[in-house]
Amino acid sequence: MRAHLDRSGPVGITTIPGAFLLVCFIVMSFPLAAYAQGTSAASISGLVTDASGAVLPGVTVEASSPVLIEKVRSAVTDERGEYRIVELRPGTYTVAFTLGGFASFKREALELPPSFNATVNAQLRLGTIEENVTVTGASPLVDTQTVTRQTVLPKALLDAVPSAKTLLSYYALTPALQSPTNAQDVGGSKGETSSRASLHGSKQGDTKMMLDGMSFNWFEGEGSGRTFFVNALTAQEIVVDTPTGSTSAEYTSNGVVLNVIPREGGNRFSGTIFASGTNHNLQADNMSDALKNAGAITNSGTRRVYDLNAVFAGPIVADKLWFMTAHRRWGRQERVANLFHDLVLNDPFFTPADGTNGRP
Repeated sequence: MRAHLDRSGPVGITTIPGAFLLVCFIVMSFPLAAYAQGTSAASISGLVTDASGAVLPGVTVEASSPVLIEKVRSAVTDERGEYRIVELRPGTYTVAFTLGGFASFKREALELPPSFNATVNAQLRLGTIEENVTVTGASPLVDTQTVTRQTVLPKALLDAVPSAKTLLSYYALTPALQSPTNAQDVGGSKGETSSRASLHGSKQGDTKMMLDGMSFNWFEGEGSGRTFFVNALTAQEIVVDTPTGSTSAEYTSNGVVLNVIPREGGNRFSGTIFASGTNHNLQADNMSDALKNAGAITNSGTRRVYDLNAVFAGPIVADKLWFMTAHRRWGRQERVANLFHDLVLNDPFFTPADGTNGRP
C-alpha cells in the first residue's frame, strides 16, 4: 500500500490506512503480557516457605508454557512470602521457584483451564543452587477462590465429535443446556444460526456470548441476540458458565454465558480444514394426506446447508510474532410450508417461480 503526504495541503487520503496498518504492525510486534485480559484468563498464586515454615520473601517464581509468546512470566514473593501471576492463557505450565542459598523447586504439568486460579505453594530447603526438587505427580488442583460453576469443552473434544462446527451444535455437549425447540441441531442439520440457551431454569434472554471475555451480543431487546457469528473452528476451548447465583459481576446477568477462547499461533505451523453439507435429497418427506386435505401444498424442510472452513497458524518470528488466520464460507436455505418466493415484489399479485399469475 502506498502512502502519500502533500506537505502543501491536508494529508492525502491514502495516508490514513497506510499509517493505521503501520501502527497495527508495530503494536503486534511486541509480546503483550496483558494479551489474555478478560474473564477467560487464569492465574497462579501461592505461598513460599522454608523447611521450618517461615515465609520467604524475594523468591523468583517463573511460570513457563508454550502458549505464552514470551515463554516465561515471572513474579517475586512479597514480605509475606506470597506471589501472584495473573492474566495467563489456558494451557499446560511449569512453575519454578528459585532463591539464592536454597534448592530450586519445580512443579510440572500444571493444567490451567480458563478463569481458574491455581494455588501452588512451595517449600524450599537449604542447599546449593544446583540442587533441584521437581514435582510431577501432585494431586489435582482445586480453585478455592472462585465459586462459579463451568463446563469446559476442550479442543480435543470439539475436534473428535462428528458434528457441525457451530456454537449451536456445541450446546448439545453441555449437560442440561437447553436451546429452543425450533433451533435443535441434529447432526449439523440446522447450520449456523443465532440461538439462546437456558440452564437450570435461567431465562433464555439472559444468554451472553463472548469472544475471549469480550461480549458480542447486540443491545436491542433483551440484549441476548447477535449479528456477529464467531468462527467456532478457531476455538481452543469453549467455556460455559452455569447460572448459579454466583456468576461474575462482569457478565451483567445471571444467564448462560458462552465464552469462546480462540486459538493462537505458535512456534510450529498447524492447520485445520473442515467441510460439511447437506440438501433436501437427504431429508425425508412427511407430507401426509391429512396435511394435503388441510390445504398444505409443501412442508417445511431444509433445502441446503453448507460450511467450508479452514484455519492456519504458525510463527512469523519465533517467540516474538505469531499469526492465526481463518477463512469460512457458510450458508443455509430453508423452506417454510406454503410460503413461496414472489418474483415481482411490491405489486398486489403473486408471481410464482414459473412466471404465471397467482392469486392476489
